Amino acid sequence: MFFAIVLLVVFLADIRVAGLKSGDGVLEIRETHPTAHFQIYDAPVEVKPSTRRAIDNTNESQSIHLALAYLQKSHGIQPENVRVTDAYTNKDTGISHIYVRQTSDGLDLLNSLTNVNIDDHGRVISSSHAFAPIHELRKIVRSCRRSLTTRSDQYTSLKSALKTLSKHLNAEIDDDALQTMRISMLPSDEAHAPTLVIENIPMTLAEDGAATAQQSIMRRSDGSLAHVWDITLRQANHRWNARVNTATGGIELLADQMLRVVGRGSDTKPAKSSTGSTLQKRLSYQVVPITRQDPRDGFEFVVNPETASSPNGWVYSTNTSGNNALAFKGAQTNVAVETSPDTFAYYHEDTESPATPQNVGVAITNAFYVVNSLHDILYIYGFNEATFNFQDDNFGRGGQGNDRVTISVQDDRDTNNAEFYTPPDGQNGEMRLFLFDLTNPNRDGALEDDIITSLYAQGMADRLTGGGSASCLQSTISSGLLVGWGDAVADWVEQTDTVPDFTLGTYVENNQRGVRSHPYSRDVYVNPLTYTDGPPSAGQTHIGEVWANMLHNVLASLVDNRGWSNTGLTDSSGTLGNVVYMHLLVDGLSIQPCEPTFITARDAIIQADQNRYNGDHFCILWRVFASRGLGFGAAEDNVNEYSVPPGC
Repeated sequence: MFFAIVLLVVFLADIRVAGLKSGDGVLEIRETHPTAHFQIYDAPVEVKPSTRRAIDNTNESQSIHLALAYLQKSHGIQPENVRVTDAYTNKDTGISHIYVRQTSDGLDLLNSLTNVNIDDHGRVISSSHAFAPIHELRKIVRSCRRSLTTRSDQYTSLKSALKTLSKHLNAEIDDDALQTMRISMLPSDEAHAPTLVIENIPMTLAEDGAATAQQSIMRRSDGSLAHVWDITLRQANHRWNARVNTATGGIELLADQMLRVVGRGSDTKPAKSSTGSTLQKRLSYQVVPITRQDPRDGFEFVVNPETASSPNGWVYSTNTSGNNALAFKGAQTNVAVETSPDTFAYYHEDTESPATPQNVGVAITNAFYVVNSLHDILYIYGFNEATFNFQDDNFGRGGQGNDRVTISVQDDRDTNNAEFYTPPDGQNGEMRLFLFDLTNPNRDGALEDDIITSLYAQGMADRLTGGGSASCLQSTISSGLLVGWGDAVADWVEQTDTVPDFTLGTYVENNQRGVRSHPYSRDVYVNPLTYTDGPPSAGQTHIGEVWANMLHNVLASLVDNRGWSNTGLTDSSGTLGNVVYMHLLVDGLSIQPCEPTFITARDAIIQADQNRYNGDHFCILWRVFASRGLGFGAAEDNVNEYSVPPGC
């Protein structure tokens, strides 16, 4: 039985992320988020909508209708004051997830994304929200509309915001550059603020000479509201999201959405299939198998690894370009090609430079194989088309297509790191794998399977949290948890039935510690990290280590108690420990609120167990979390608490 809990996620208003600097020294500004409410109901809430309708959970519109009725009844939020951003139903559990954002006169409240979770009886089992008082929201909208009455006013204001942003990004633009910029407006429904496209921006500020912006409202951590330009732009090593106050010109938020493993610091497609009913292309690859970490574990000739999760196979024709991924070096047309019909068999020369043609082929092939393998594995655990995964053709199964992962291997824009950019559903995920220059010859990040897995899994977590928006893991804590989810999946993929200690990135770093401070371990002498080690001041990577180690302990305990499935990477059925673990991790991502904390992420996993397994692992989960200080009485103060619920 799950205990009814109302969780208030509270952060101090004066905390910003200090010390999080990009490689070029730009200081990120990650304003902490306002109080968020995450409510889990022990007894699901019956909702009586204003219009009597039969409940049919195969139809998302019914669940949306119930969610809006619930928000109106329980929180006084009228349907006209929210905008549904996405909705889908988990076919395994019957749980519908509805995502809505507060809005007023066409302007969104950016950090107000709400998810309402409804069971297959049409009852609300949990919800989260961070609504602003509607009268305050309307007041600031009216005020900004008075100051930006004409299109000319808006364009002048936006150019001023870009100039402010350029100073902060150490790429200041002058007034002459502002005058030559072109601004156009993308089509939009009348009820929603249009997106503006800014072109002819100096490439010192935006690598493609363009940016997008939208008028929005944001709520600060002290509850006050600000009218902002919500701007996105690309630089060589960054994907910036900035929010610039239209009244004061101050930067309210500046977040780099490029995810990194190490701290901070084209092919023509064929006509798309309408059904995707049969495997059409099956190939063989000389690679580091997905269950191994790096070349020291050995390459293997893997035959026909494609599964039904990729109904048209992994490739479009005869090179590393397909529905799930495109792998290349330099230009996107510089792909690896078959070495013989239906075969990619490049052989690694570890005493030669990674830049030799043979080793480039190895790198491209291995990265392509790993990303496609992860696509197929995570697909069967719930990261599919309807839940915002990375595919060009979604075969009519929901979600937005045209967003396969592009993988740039031996990318020359950095060294000793690896990156992943997760935009909203419908835009390509971007993976960059760099060389590590700590050895001679250098070592290639494209050959370290666990790093690739961690990055891809971070993309999954970013998409699943908040309904495909990829905008719900920006606070210090939640962006740190994101690192943890990535490492946790890498750990799980390469585990065995005894769940030994796990280290990440040992090959490229050329040491046994790898890229993290401790191995992930159930042994407190090997990894002593507890909840108290993960406050906002700890920084993203360290927060991620705390969370990933908790999850490692969850996996170990589930395997101890429920056993191990040797087929867990290809068969997600059954109740063996490693299968249960990945279902709970993926399900929890869809349940948790926008900007989760340790506590809300923990409780989403426990609720996921209630939804899928009727709470069979309730006490196992609580004991593990409590053993690392995240007990039943833990609060949002990062003070260790070791109690478990009554009955455990």
